[in-house]
Amino acid sequence: MKLIFSFLLTVFLLAPFLQAAETAELIKQLGSENESERAAALMELRKIGQPAEAALRAALKDGPPRQEFLARRLLGEMLLAHSNLRPLDLSALAPLGEEKAAGKAGNPFILVDSDKKIIVLDGSFILERGLLECLVVSRVPNARTWETVVSVRALPRDICMALLKCNYTFADEITDDNRVKLPKEAGVMVSVEFLWEEPRADMEPAPSLVSVCKAILQKHNLLAEGKASGRRRELLQFDLDGDVALLRDLLGSLPEADPAASKILISMQESLANENLSGDENARAALAPLLAQYLKLKDVSLQAAPPPEKKLIRIPIEFCAWNTATERTMKRVPFAFTGSVFEKNSETGRQVLAADYEGTVIALRWEKVALLNTILDTRNVNPYRDAGYVVNQQIVPWRRTRCRLVFEPWTEGNLSLEELKDMEEPKSGK
Repeated sequence: MKLIFSFLLTVFLLAPFLQAAETAELIKQLGSENESERAAALMELRKIGQPAEAALRAALKDGPPRQEFLARRLLGEMLLAHSNLRPLDLSALAPLGEEKAAGKAGNPFILVDSDKKIIVLDGSFILERGLLECLVVSRVPNARTWETVVSVRALPRDICMALLKCNYTFADEITDDNRVKLPKEAGVMVSVEFLWEEPRADMEPAPSLVSVCKAILQKHNLLAEGKASGRRRELLQFDLDGDVALLRDLLGSLPEADPAASKILISMQESLANENLSGDENARAALAPLLAQYLKLKDVSLQAAPPPEKKLIRIPIEFCAWNTATERTMKRVPFAFTGSVFEKNSETGRQVLAADYEGTVIALRWEKVALLNTILDTRNVNPYRDAGYVVNQQIVPWRRTRCRLVFEPWTEGNLSLEELKDMEEPKSGK
């Protein structure tokens, strides 16, 4: 009996070390050249779940690109489990300014439900890594696209109009007696909705011209052949829009030495001059043969295969920002509707909304020009010198991936200054 007890105690004490060794070996296997080995490792690491998180994080610091990439995506999958948000039903929303009786279509880039105070903005992810000073900008020429996560199509003045239409009120000075007292109806909760691709063994660590061409051709074929309808067709179109935008980026930055391939790519660029290409079936049909020719030239199989399934998800916008001081995502609190400021245009002499010039929709440090400001303790943080926020590569998808930004009202009351503390000192040993 004593021998059995001693054996069980030994197993119990050694179990954590054995599991750690097993986890480390599985993570190493993520970088294998063998796809089936990577698939097996992904399956086993999913079974281990949260206990593998620390080892997966450690794997981000060194290792082959595929191992780091799959480790990041597994961490993103774990993070998704912490979001209880669900994709919105857009049927109750209408374009800002729509007047059906008068035949006025409204702004297609801003959908509103003024009764529920919900605002949805059309946008896309624009940064895959790097330091952050903003979370969201508008697509204006002066927008700081190099330090933000999402860009939206709507102009700041129109977003401001939507916020006022939904009865959000301006916030000014909001701190009092160690409590942050947002004016009633001034707090905005922000989330982002997009298509998430679960980590797979055959995923590439970075998008390539070949993989993007193949994805566009697959989705075009499904749409053109009528094999997708209803909700699935809508999501395929949503996904295709991002692929086409990414193809434009790649064609503008990747040289092609092969004369035959170069000729095809030049023809592709001419097709992509059509800004509505992804939604124009005839234009897509003209592009499809070029995609097929390029893939054949690169010896890529053109067998009919459906594109990988993706899931529509909605997460707090804070999940997109990683706090390098606390080593976790940005703390989720309401943003204050500060509404930017009016300034004189040096060229015209007219008063203009500063956000329309700079494009700042949501700032991570207090900025008078931003439409929305965080109320966290980040006013004096300089991410270029001190710990701050960076793009959370675990969850943020490839640049140009389409998304929808969602504004909802904050209803939980006042917050203490302690609840708004997010700039802690780095953990010891980090």
